[in-house]
Amino acid sequence: MKKHQEDVRKRTLIDLISGLLSGFVAVSLCHPLDVARTRLNVQMSINVKKKYSGILDVFKTIYKEEGWKGFYKGTLYLSNV
Repeated sequence: MKKHQEDVRKRTLIDLISGLLSGFVAVSLCHPLDVARTRLNVQMSINVKKKYSGILDVFKTIYKEEGWKGFYKGTLYLSNV
């Protein structure tokens, strides 16, 4: 019985670590796309001079004006930046 409990604990720990790592990777890769898409959509929904001409221009402008941290605005680990 002890062996089974140890196996369950190890498997639970492995599942927890796997979930944390996959979530981190997903946010790291997908959040910049969400930021760019949101800025482009907001620009198209209001009547102001257009700042971005397309998705690639959004990426270039964010990087030039805000650096790499601009792509992660709104995430927990950069919420105070």
